[in-house]
Amino acid sequence: MSKTVLTVHLDPQVQLALDALAAMLDQSHSWVIEQALQDYTQHHAWQVHAIKEGLASLNQGHGIPHAAVQKRLSDKIGTSS
Repeated sequence: MSKTVLTVHLDPQVQLALDALAAMLDQSHSWVIEQALQDYTQHHAWQVHAIKEGLASLNQGHGIPHAAVQKRLSDKIGTSS
């Protein structure tokens, strides 16, 4: 797989944490950063997609009124609102 070069400016504390993690894992800085970016991009892509789906559903009138949600929660946990 071909790779590209990316230059970043890091806070010194982030650099120290990166150094420590790379040493603990016996991996290169590049490997640790690539793993972190893969996790970050996958998580946030999923999150943005889920939020957009939820907003589209609300815009189509598929929401639940706040009072109904409160009642459901109160009924489930046995408290009154």
